[in-house]
Parts: sequence; structure tokens; C-alpha cells
Amino acid sequence: MHAVLGRLLKERVFCYLDNIMAVTSSMEEHLVTLGSLRVEQAGLDLNPKKCVLVEEKVEFLGHVIDRGGIRMDPERVEEIIQYPES
Repeated sequence: MHAVLGRLLKERVFCYLDNIMAVTSSMEEHLVTLGSLRVEQAGLDLNPKKCVLVEEKVEFLGHVIDRGGIRMDPERVEEIIQYPES
């Protein structure tokens, strides 16, 4: 996956296993970034059921990411708080 994403990694694109997330500040930049991913040329297939495009708020790896920044998912935090002690 790193060979496909190349220089985009850690600039605007984050990858974890088979999850790819592009983070940009404008629609124009987002479309350019998506066009630069080159997944088709690498012989990779995207699952349309798992694709979420052009969202202002996403949940990714237990975090909520939006214009306000990155924070832990409040539902996950509550699960940890409510976890029974041994």
C-alpha cells in the first residue's frame, strides 16, 4: 500500500491495513488527492460499500476527525470508563 500511496502518505493520506483516509482543506485539493491515489493502476479494487467520500466528519480507528481536530470517540471513552474493575 505504501508503494501505491507514495509521497501522499503522511502529507494528506493516512493508511492503516486496508483503510485509506485522505484529509484536505478544500474540495479542489481533495479531488486532486483522490486522483493521485492511483489505486486502479496498482491493480487494487475499492469496495464501494466501504467507501465514504467527501465527509466533513469521520470516525477512524477510534477517533473522530473533523475541522475541530482529532479526538477520541466519546462512545469509546465511555466504554472504557464503564469497564468493570476486576
